[in-house]
Amino acid sequence: MIKELQLDYVEARDFYKQAVEYDPHNSTYLNKYGMILHTLGNSKEAIEYYTKSLDINLKVYGESHPNVARDYNNLGSAWFQLGDAQKAIAYFTKALNIYKAEYGDNHPITLKVRSRLESIKKSSKYTSH
Repeated sequence: MIKELQLDYVEARDFYKQAVEYDPHNSTYLNKYGMILHTLGNSKEAIEYYTKSLDINLKVYGESHPNVARDYNNLGSAWFQLGDAQKAIAYFTKALNIYKAEYGDNHPITLKVRSRLESIKKSSKYTSH
């Protein structure tokens, strides 16, 4: 049963790499490829694809769209995984502000990002002493 629930991230990585090569201006493909890379522990390369997705979404939707917030959130996660709490905080803050404006203070995604941001702020204050 557990084996059935496991995802084949390597196969997914290969699939999304092909999708990105086929359509390098598709922000969904770029974001998903970044997520797979991030999940596989390659946060540095994931940042490259999250940034490409963000650039496209900013041009298409402007600063205040949930897809832009998603990209900021993913960038925050990747930078945090790389140990850069300040960059993570900056990206999570941008994501939180968009989610609050779009969905309100009590939406599950707003609450999730706020919790993550507060946790990082606490841990970065703790480690900076």
